[in-house]
Amino acid sequence: ENRFGDFYSVSGGWIISDEAFMRNAGFISLLKLRGSYGETGNQNIPSEVTKNSYSIKSKQYYNNMQNMFLWNIANKAAKWEKNKSIDLGLDYALFNNKVNGSIAYYRRTTSDMLMRVQLPASAGITNSGGNADNNSMWANVGSMYNQGFEFDINVTLVKKDFEWNMNYNLTTNMNKVTALDASVDAKGTGIINTRPGAITKKDLALGTYFMAEWAGVDPEKGIGMIYEIDLDRYNKTGETVKTGRLIPATQSNVNKHRIIQEGKTALPKVYMGWTNNFKYKAFDLSFMFYLSLGSYTFNYHRYTKSFVGDGRNNVTADIYENSWKKPGDIAEYPQLRWQDKYNYDDNGNDKQNVTYIKHDAGHTKYLEKSAYLRLRNLTLGYTLPNKWTKKAYINRLRVYGTAQNLFCLTKYSGYDPEVNMKSSPLMPGFDWGAYPKSRVFTFGVEVQF
Repeated sequence: ENRFGDFYSVSGGWIISDEAFMRNAGFISLLKLRGSYGETGNQNIPSEVTKNSYSIKSKQYYNNMQNMFLWNIANKAAKWEKNKSIDLGLDYALFNNKVNGSIAYYRRTTSDMLMRVQLPASAGITNSGGNADNNSMWANVGSMYNQGFEFDINVTLVKKDFEWNMNYNLTTNMNKVTALDASVDAKGTGIINTRPGAITKKDLALGTYFMAEWAGVDPEKGIGMIYEIDLDRYNKTGETVKTGRLIPATQSNVNKHRIIQEGKTALPKVYMGWTNNFKYKAFDLSFMFYLSLGSYTFNYHRYTKSFVGDGRNNVTADIYENSWKKPGDIAEYPQLRWQDKYNYDDNGNDKQNVTYIKHDAGHTKYLEKSAYLRLRNLTLGYTLPNKWTKKAYINRLRVYGTAQNLFCLTKYSGYDPEVNMKSSPLMPGFDWGAYPKSRVFTFGVEVQF
C-alpha cells in the first residue's frame, strides 16, 4: 500500500574567504561554511515485511502429525523508513592548499523504524522454532537519531624528491532511541531480544545489552553468582535496580534478573582513520590504520566453551585449569559439571540437578570491550624508468605488493572484534566464532599505454 515515498533535500554554502574582510588573511586559501538538510528512504527492507509465508512440517508442533502453519504474517500497512540528515560544517584550506580538510556536526534522525514486534501467543505465528513466546511481525514502531562530530585533515608535509602526504579523520557518534510505539511498549520495558540479551528502549542506544550481571564464583559451593534485581520495580516501571544481594546463576535467575547495561552496545563511539602516502623517486609506500573505540561484543563462542554439556563441548585450557575444584578455591570459573547441573536452587539451597547454563541465556562474564586498532592496508610499489618501457610503447609500468589486515591490536579474546553473527540491528555484537577477516596479500602490475 505504501510502495512510494517523497523525499526532499536542500543545501547552501558561504565562501567566507571570498569576502573583502578576508583579503589580508593570505595564509587562508579557502574558508567555507556549509549546511544541508536531506531525506532518504531505507530500501533495505526484508521481503517478508509485506508477504505471508507458510511452513510445512512432518512431525513438529502439532501432535506429531504433518501440518502447515503460518510462519510470517504480512504487514500491508508498512511504510518506508525515513532518514532525515542535518549537516553543518566548515571547509578549510591553508598555505596554498598544503593543509585542507573540514570540521562538521551531523545529526541523522530515523523515523518509522521497521522492527519485529511482539504478538500475543494467541496469534499463532510460530516464526521461531514453534515457540509462541517469540511470535512477532514487522511494523513501523519507533524513531532514533545518530549525532556526532567529524574532523578531517589532509597535509602535504614534504614535497621534494621525497614526498609525504597524510590524512587523518575522526568521527564521534552517539545513538539514542527517541520513541517506541505505545502498542509495543505499553509497560516501558522495551523490545527485548533474549539471546543472549539486548534491549531497544526509549532513551537508550539501539541494541543496548540486557543481561544478568556476573558477580563471580561462590568459593564454598563452586557455582556462578549474579546480582539480584528488584523484580517488583522492574515489572512496574521497566527499571533494573540491584537489591545488593547475590544469587546463584541458575537458568531461571539469569533469565529473570537481567540488567540494562547502559552505555554498552556494539556501536562504536569513536572511529579514526590515519593514512600516509610516501614517494621517493620511483618508489611509493602507503599505509592506513583504523581505530574503533567504545564498542562491546558478547563472546558467545567463548561462552559455549565454558561448560561441559553432555560431553560434546571442548572446553578451553584456561577454563579447565582455572575452574573451581574444592571448597575455598578463589576461581575464575565455576565447577565443571556434567550437563551443567548443580545441586543448588535459585536461592542457593540444596537441590539436585538444577540447570545453570543454557544456550539462550547470557551474563556479563563474556561481554567484552571490542576496541581495536587495525592496519587495514599496506602497499609498496616501484615505477620502472620510462627509458626502459618506452621502447615497448608503455607510458608507465608500476609493480606493487599490497597486504590487507596485516595485524590487529585488541584486548578482545575472540577471533576478530569486527565480526557479528546476528543480522538484526536489535542484537548486534554477537560473536559465535564467525570467520575473522582474512589477511590478504596481493601482487600486481599497472600498465599505461
